[in-house]
Amino acid sequence: MPKIPVYRQQVEVAAGGLGPRASSAAFEAPGRAAAGLAQSAGQVAFQFGMAEKKAEADRVYRESMATYGAQADDLVNNSKSNTVKGFEIEAGAFRKEVLASVDARKELTDNQREAIKGKLGGVIDRKISAGRGNVFNRQQTQRSEDTNKALDYLINEGAANPASIKATMNDIESIMVDAQAQGLDVKRDINDISLEIEDR
Repeated sequence: MPKIPVYRQQVEVAAGGLGPRASSAAFEAPGRAAAGLAQSAGQVAFQFGMAEKKAEADRVYRESMATYGAQADDLVNNSKSNTVKGFEIEAGAFRKEVLASVDARKELTDNQREAIKGKLGGVIDRKISAGRGNVFNRQQTQRSEDTNKALDYLINEGAANPASIKATMNDIESIMVDAQAQGLDVKRDINDISLEIEDR
């Protein structure tokens, strides 16, 4: 039968040196390790959740672009209004409708909806800016056509009524000055018009 002191030494060695005077750190270490593992698992779960939310927001953004992008292009190229102001009203109503459709997506969080609306609103704003230019160019084309028709009328008027040629030429000159200031495409210059009236 072993002696008690030797037995006590063997037990201490088997237990890792734990004895009545063992440090509390030996007992706390497993708890700290478990807490660290739980914290790491929590961070991984949180990061996964955030990545999933971003991926879903990106998917909804792309889906919205596919749905509303063609409509925005149609609005830009075929607006109902012939004035820039009218186009802005039409485009503003379209923008409001698109953003409201994102707000209606209840499966998204507030942050997801705001992120999607920010990106989608930016794209629509760029489209609207291009649309303003298109409407203005259409207006300029129409203004140029109207100016050339008015000049044709005045040329005929001047040729048919020589007594009023001075007043007619003043009107023509006024139209030409305005057309030049507005950047309109006029087919003739003032000298051509004067010669054309004289020839007739």
